[in-house]
Amino acid sequence: MPHPSEIVALRAPGQQPIEVIRRNYELKAETPRFGETIFTALGHYAIFQPDHQAPWQFAPIDHHPPRDTFSEQWASADDLRTRAYEGTFLPEHMDALDASLFERQRVTNANTQLAITSEAELRRLLAAHDVPTDQWTASVHRLYSDIKLAPAHQEVENIALHIVKGALWLSTAQTMLNVYYTNADNTTYKLQETDTTHFDANGNSRTTKSKLRSSLGETGHITNGQPERPYSTARRGLLEELGIEDDDHILKIVSIGSLLRLKEAGHHSFKTIKAEDRTHYFRADLNPRTVQPEYINNEYDPDGRLRARIKLEWFPHEPK
Repeated sequence: MPHPSEIVALRAPGQQPIEVIRRNYELKAETPRFGETIFTALGHYAIFQPDHQAPWQFAPIDHHPPRDTFSEQWASADDLRTRAYEGTFLPEHMDALDASLFERQRVTNANTQLAITSEAELRRLLAAHDVPTDQWTASVHRLYSDIKLAPAHQEVENIALHIVKGALWLSTAQTMLNVYYTNADNTTYKLQETDTTHFDANGNSRTTKSKLRSSLGETGHITNGQPERPYSTARRGLLEELGIEDDDHILKIVSIGSLLRLKEAGHHSFKTIKAEDRTHYFRADLNPRTVQPEYINNEYDPDGRLRARIKLEWFPHEPK
């Protein structure tokens, strides 16, 4: 059942907690398949604009309840994430909300994270936990590249290996993006991966049909110890996977969802390791005059080896 208005404290790493007013909060837990739980959250937050030049931000708790005026209103987490991307909501306040949204449901934290210093150490750890790697779609080398220790100033993947109650868990920060354009006849097309060619360390290849329902996905980064903002990950995905950077090519980007997924059955690339994915979803609408008929995305390992070549094409889209 949704809760009435309440005061909650939000906290982002390295920040002081922010007390905010929230109403109609509801946490939903679904189990779409055995060993998998998905958490989503509903609710609205009180925000206000200190003056016409300032960005919107969370309303102080003494503004409870917000009045129906230009300077005060209620907004959902998706609304606020979109506004933060557009520059009209305080990004530090959005950081606190994103960090706190599923904090109590998370399995991993900084205290459970492992510091892996070599690929040999990782292999010994996997063997000690009886983790078979022959079912993986990726390699142990790839996993080590993702989770290895790096200098504090270096940009790294926001993926970490943890040990929780004697079991290994992978925690990741994911951003999924659905990409569309609408032509002059008002027909909307969605960009979809069609097939992926995988290359092994010897250059051998195999091609598989894509099962990804979103147009593209990116793992967030960590820079100087700070996690990349989800909408920044979405923009980086457009650049790295489609070569799209100029704002003239992008009509709009909006936040359309956020969830926490716990998978006892294992990570999608590293099966048999339990997974905790914090995932944000966005929609991007592109300028129909600048889209390409198809896109090719080459993915490389951190050591520069071509890992995969992904083909993306447009398909007519009927809104549900």
